[in-house]
Amino acid sequence: MRLLLSIGRHFNPSRPTTSSPLAAKENCLLFKLIVSRLEGEDFLAAIVSLKVAHPWYTYGPALFRTIRFSSLERLRLSSIKLSPSHWDKLLRHLTIPTLVELRVDADCAPSTLNRFLARHPGVQDLSIIPRPGCLWRTHRVNPPLVLSVSTLDGPLSHVLPVLRSHHKPPTLSCLALSLQAHDASPDYLTAILQCIHYCNSVGYLDLSLPPQSHSHSAMIYPGTQSAIHVKHLGIFSDVAGSCSTSAGDALALSASWIEAFPRVKHVSIRGCSNRTAEYLVNKMRKFAAADVELSVKLHTEDSL
Repeated sequence: MRLLLSIGRHFNPSRPTTSSPLAAKENCLLFKLIVSRLEGEDFLAAIVSLKVAHPWYTYGPALFRTIRFSSLERLRLSSIKLSPSHWDKLLRHLTIPTLVELRVDADCAPSTLNRFLARHPGVQDLSIIPRPGCLWRTHRVNPPLVLSVSTLDGPLSHVLPVLRSHHKPPTLSCLALSLQAHDASPDYLTAILQCIHYCNSVGYLDLSLPPQSHSHSAMIYPGTQSAIHVKHLGIFSDVAGSCSTSAGDALALSASWIEAFPRVKHVSIRGCSNRTAEYLVNKMRKFAAADVELSVKLHTEDSL
């Protein structure tokens, strides 16, 4: 028997929801009832997936006990409202030998995450949910990691320390970077290339632009090319005209980033833009080789 538990609402950062105190109490009682029944029948070891998207304090020791004594392959903790120090206390006392997928939020400090990963070399899929305004300094001294990670998703503040600590450059099927406004130092692409430098190759590089307004200097192509093979480049922006009027449209400006990846074979741009899809394709073609496949998929802000 293999059991999957999901506690709380599905996480959607663009449409946050809140549960009433009564609903939270009912969820808590239901969860404790499930756990007590499972423990009574010795079924905890059958739980292979646990998703929690609800404040941690609601469930108390029962949730911690569930994680410790189950055989989890997937652990997803989002919107659990723990401080960085409480994240450290939680992960410090967890060892899950069967774990292959981990999701945490950005309140988990990069150093805390790296110490946990050092004890879990089987993690293949790692994602960190970004939170605007959550600033972390990247420590250059981290425990060495030997991971089998193939998918890495999160803000640069967390992704860069993970890649930097790898014993050898990983080959990633997908690297998804959620850019934050403070990453433009001096520009976004320089920070992106610094991160990719620690990889052996990247199948799909997915870049999410922050919703804040960007200056032209933040969006420029600095002229540096990556020596790392990136097969597919994707760029996403969920706010139309997220650059100042004088700078131009964010997706249109990001088209020049194609030049930084000379071995790319597919480039896709998606999200919101003040420009038409035809305009963006023509803009992309100026920077892409003739054999590169280009695609544009635009939405209105209301549809995201």
